[in-house]
Amino acid sequence: MQMDADKVATIQAENRWEVPFRMQSDGWILVLLCLLIGVAMGGFRLGLPIGVFLVLSLLLHELGHATMAMLLRVRVSEIGLSLKGAYIRRAHSGRRYDEALIAFAGPMVNFCLVVLFLYLPWIGHRLAVCNLAIGAINLLPIPSSDGRRIWKALWGV
Repeated sequence: MQMDADKVATIQAENRWEVPFRMQSDGWILVLLCLLIGVAMGGFRLGLPIGVFLVLSLLLHELGHATMAMLLRVRVSEIGLSLKGAYIRRAHSGRRYDEALIAFAGPMVNFCLVVLFLYLPWIGHRLAVCNLAIGAINLLPIPSSDGRRIWKALWGV
């Protein structure tokens, strides 16, 4: 009987890292916008890869939040794309410092991507600038931003 309880605990621990992805019906508009931005930045030849990497950058930003939340044992129920942007749905950690860490993790992913993209030929510098902008804008303490969440978590405002 004890072995079954251990097996269940192992399965639950493994499932903690499984988070479903949801593409909202209007999320395709965001993908199209990223592709159009890519074409505007790199022309028709390089536009598609730039647009795809922009979408991946948005998803990796959210994956940064989700990973930090899961490391802090905060339940993450969904990662997705909608017209409003990439998002995660998660439980509240209940600890202000943890909330700040979770909010800060997304922009940190973008700043790491800046460095990585600088080594990517032809389109890397464009993607580096985009990720720098995504990370920096997300740190501004404006409504619905990571910066606002960090500000609230650290100073209770």
